[in-house]
Amino acid sequence: MRLILLSTFFLLSMMANIKAQPNWVDKVYSTQTIKDLHYGEALDYGGTIRSLTLDLAYPMNDQPPICGRPLMMIIHGGAWLGGDKAQDYPPQLMKDFAERGYVTASINYRLGMFQTEKEINCNISGINGLQWNCLNMTDSLEWVRAWYRAVQDAKGALRFLIDQHDDFQIDRRNVFVVGESAGAFTAMGVVYLDEEDEKPEACDSIAAVPPPHQLYEQSCIKNPGFALDIDSMDLHRSDLGSIHGELNPDADPFQIKACGDLYGGLFQDLFSSHSPGDIPALYLYHQPADLIVPINYNRILSGFSACSSSIGGCQSIYGRPYTFGSSSVVDLIKDLQTNGTSVPDYYYDKTTNNASCLEQILNPALGGHSLDNYVLRTGNMAAFFAEKMDQTNLCLISNTEENKAEPNQLFIYPNPTSGVLNLPSNMIGGLITLTNSQGVLLLDQRLDPSCQIDIHSFPAGLYHLHMIHNKRVLTTLVIKR
Repeated sequence: MRLILLSTFFLLSMMANIKAQPNWVDKVYSTQTIKDLHYGEALDYGGTIRSLTLDLAYPMNDQPPICGRPLMMIIHGGAWLGGDKAQDYPPQLMKDFAERGYVTASINYRLGMFQTEKEINCNISGINGLQWNCLNMTDSLEWVRAWYRAVQDAKGALRFLIDQHDDFQIDRRNVFVVGESAGAFTAMGVVYLDEEDEKPEACDSIAAVPPPHQLYEQSCIKNPGFALDIDSMDLHRSDLGSIHGELNPDADPFQIKACGDLYGGLFQDLFSSHSPGDIPALYLYHQPADLIVPINYNRILSGFSACSSSIGGCQSIYGRPYTFGSSSVVDLIKDLQTNGTSVPDYYYDKTTNNASCLEQILNPALGGHSLDNYVLRTGNMAAFFAEKMDQTNLCLISNTEENKAEPNQLFIYPNPTSGVLNLPSNMIGGLITLTNSQGVLLLDQRLDPSCQIDIHSFPAGLYHLHMIHNKRVLTTLVIKR
């Protein structure tokens, strides 16, 4: 009878534990945030060394899966001229997905481009705090180079986060990269710019720029802190180096499962050529009324430029490249698929908002360069990502291998026990953690040569025992009589 009761308790506890496991969609956890972690430094467009930082959040009251928590890196927008990791949607995304069970990070990266030497002036501002004047670049190549620097930084930030996988119990098999606006361009570069021959020619060594016009010195160069003045800027445009950048080069292997593109796009086809293996999936969200990033193939800022010309009397914004908006990205994927090229699985969240420039000015709720419904769209993205999650107990150990040959169950005896657990002698030195059924940490220690754990002082019940040994996580359930 006692054995039956113990077995019944064991099964009920197992069911309760399964129910408590994250589904990566519901927001159920409290979170902790760490701000301004330094992940590297690099030269910006004008020759100034920039310190690069990120904010990080993680669940506080979860029971991490055997292989760890998924990781999401979030990249802010701002036309590569402004924005910050702690502004607009990124901090909310960071918090919300940590509440879903992710480790999340919002990053800063290098900003800035060379403005044109031409005097192009218009008294219009308001794009994420950027003035119309500051959007006039010396040529269209500046946009591509700014994107490329951001991609290099973000890849370095991701490697930094992977280096912390033991500290924050990150599952290196389940990595997700999300961005808004310019950050979405950058996120897709992080995920899909994976072959050196995809490096844009604009990012090789090219002709130096003429000094920007004095019109731009104060508001576009000095106020954002890009340089003390125009004369202090290095106007050479040297080779920007590898697509992977130079930051944190020695990270452990990891796998990106999916990318989140919130009203962003691509400057070039990044799907025709890709590294071997599974292609990360792609969530896209866009509105037809977007004035900043066109939903179809057009020049960046095409809607805003036309709006400024028709309402503000401005000329067209100078030096803008063409871009694939989300609808054009989907068309590109479909065309490649028709031709037999392997392409990412995708989910396209497109609205029907076609509000004109004037309608958006009169009613900001119709703004096309934003999320029309934050809860709906981020919920859709979370559900799509959850489908892509690897939830097996075969934890990644290299680029090409999983620990399929080794058991993931930790064998102990006796179990049930009245107080002492015996562990295998080949586990000496492994890190042991013991939690109760509510996820409260009770033990955190190394296994000593006795190969025993004494739990006499703990009340009867069900406990979860985890051990990290040789970069593998082993787990078992313990019944204390």
